[in-house]
Amino acid sequence: ASSALRTSGFFLILLTSLHVFSQSPCGNIGFSSSNLNGWVGAKGTSTACFPSASGIVTGNYQGPNDQTPDTNETSNYFVNLQLWGDPLTGFQLPCYQSAGKTLRLGNANSLSEYQQLEYSFLVDSSNAALQIYYAVVMNNDGSGICNSAGMTLGVYDVNNNLLSAPCASISVNNTSTDLITTTYTVNGFPVKYQPWICSSTDLLPYVGMQVKLRIATYDGPTPNQFCYAYFDFSCTPLTLSSQYCDTLSACLQAVYCSGVAYQWYDAGGSPIPNATFDTLCITQFPPVNYSVQIINSQGCYITQYWSYNLPIINLNPISTPQSSPTASDGTATVTPSGGIPPYTYLWQPFGQTTQTVTGLDPGTYTVIVTDAMGCTSTAVIVIGTLGSGEDVTFFNSIDLFPN
Repeated sequence: ASSALRTSGFFLILLTSLHVFSQSPCGNIGFSSSNLNGWVGAKGTSTACFPSASGIVTGNYQGPNDQTPDTNETSNYFVNLQLWGDPLTGFQLPCYQSAGKTLRLGNANSLSEYQQLEYSFLVDSSNAALQIYYAVVMNNDGSGICNSAGMTLGVYDVNNNLLSAPCASISVNNTSTDLITTTYTVNGFPVKYQPWICSSTDLLPYVGMQVKLRIATYDGPTPNQFCYAYFDFSCTPLTLSSQYCDTLSACLQAVYCSGVAYQWYDAGGSPIPNATFDTLCITQFPPVNYSVQIINSQGCYITQYWSYNLPIINLNPISTPQSSPTASDGTATVTPSGGIPPYTYLWQPFGQTTQTVTGLDPGTYTVIVTDAMGCTSTAVIVIGTLGSGEDVTFFNSIDLFPN
């Protein structure tokens, strides 16, 4: 999505590839239906040293689907509608703050449990930017990586080959450096958690292909080695476009998945010198394309492409002259095209706001047409008297920013 804002003499375009909780171009990938529709579940027994499983049984093992806090964390799958945090971390780990839903996969039981969910979708231009949000809770008795619990996430093709896209594979286990140790314990060992992380995967090279997102949590073999994770996902386009007026500079702001580094590129693909911030202010018109490479805190990058064009409003004015010197029955109307409807009208000198004005005396009238972006065009109409040779229409057009 994109939105526009006038600020300090500039026109600010926000490239809002942010967390979107409405029904996305990937269907129920973000649990917008408040359930696991479209997801395929599996469970089995985790194998030592590797985040894989044996004895996989497929099915949709959906746990509670309500707003009741699951304080024992015992269900395998939980579409989480609550706005409080995770109970085993003493609520230090908040639920993702949104009006949407969050999945919890796994539980606080251990003994080599393995839980998996997969979601398949066709990649197209509307969903090529996959945004991944995750947090992890675990307990580990320090027995080593071969007895560890953890979480894995991957994006695969239909043949189960991992995609080569940036951050198409993510894993968290007891050796992960971002884990925070709490003062809360289970069986005498502290509970740890990975705070919420936003990552991104560029699926543009896979447009037209069916891919599947696979998430899993697994436990170690002892009662002190469990892991469960929270997830949310969304899909957005990588190519965005906007229209706006052309008389002032424009500032493009890319906001995507908590970027920590940026590089803007011109239409030829060359880096723009010193354009290494989330905002790029430009003064180049007519329209031109830009792109920005956004790197998040995990080192994953995604490139967003942005183009703009100028919504020139074309006006077709029509008038009829006064039928006699005393009739006061001249008319004028204007038909706009281009720009972004709907349109509003302002006639001068009398301030009428309809598309057509009637009851006109001979004279000069001006109509200002404004589109939905606030861009304007102006027509000047001269009303004469029938047979006098003065029933002439003049027209000009200018494009302005909204005041």
